Amino acid sequence: MNRANDIAIRRRRTLIRTLTPYLWIAPALLIMVALLAVPMIESLKTSFSTGNINGPNDFVGFKNYAKLFRQPEFMVSLWNSLRFTICSVALQMLIGLIGALALNSIKLIKNIFRSVALIPMMLTPVIVALTWRLFWDTDFGVFNSLLSSIGLSKIGWLANPGTAFWAVVVTDVWQNAPYVTMMLLAGLQGMPIDCMEAATIDGASAWHKFQHITLPLLKPMILLCLIIRTLFAFRVFEPVYILTNGGPNNATLQLSIYVFRLGFRYFQTGMASALSWVMLMLCMMITMLYIRILGKEDDQ
Repeated sequence: MNRANDIAIRRRRTLIRTLTPYLWIAPALLIMVALLAVPMIESLKTSFSTGNINGPNDFVGFKNYAKLFRQPEFMVSLWNSLRFTICSVALQMLIGLIGALALNSIKLIKNIFRSVALIPMMLTPVIVALTWRLFWDTDFGVFNSLLSSIGLSKIGWLANPGTAFWAVVVTDVWQNAPYVTMMLLAGLQGMPIDCMEAATIDGASAWHKFQHITLPLLKPMILLCLIIRTLFAFRVFEPVYILTNGGPNNATLQLSIYVFRLGFRYFQTGMASALSWVMLMLCMMITMLYIRILGKEDDQ
């Protein structure tokens, strides 16, 4: 009898030890469910309904999705989002890698340079967009003032479809490249020194050490930066909305801006919810593609 009681007590204590961590995180999980899961489920339900704000929401199945893919604005915004993501993330990774290598090689006043590099990342996207709008302004902008000072004509940076796209890209890269720099710098500083010392003794050049040692060891951090920056660039909103609002002539129209228009300008919440879920599926596909390609190279 006593042995049975001891076994029961031990099992109860084991159960309590097992459940205690879950009890500690239960409040946070409840908050996440309330703030994330419930709105996502409601959004999914809305994507399959008419999405009327004041009227009845009738179930329409996949009609919102089918109607969405027939909209010319959807294809334009999808192409612009993909193009913007590729250009912005590629420049961020390139500048971030160069910046990380430069900061890693600096010997004097390292902390000052790191602090300066963090300034763009600490600013809010709205402030950055408003500041860069003054730079791109046709009449009073800094860039056109420089062009006028050397006798060149002014350029409508945000009024021309070709330059407006690159103006938004430059603004986004300026703010977010420091994030890549700091992440890759952390990866560089966490590398083992033995590999570099052995390569130096064997007479390897700086390029060979970068190609065969630095880059392979940085791949996990590069993959993480690629995923994070791609997801954020694909759903960029503030810089585009403040600088161009998707114009001129939908040259900078992004999927996030199109969601905003559908939901808050045209009040087509059903289609807006459907587009949000299409964006989620695309982000998941891009993430899986990154992991598949870079992960396969890491295994090899």
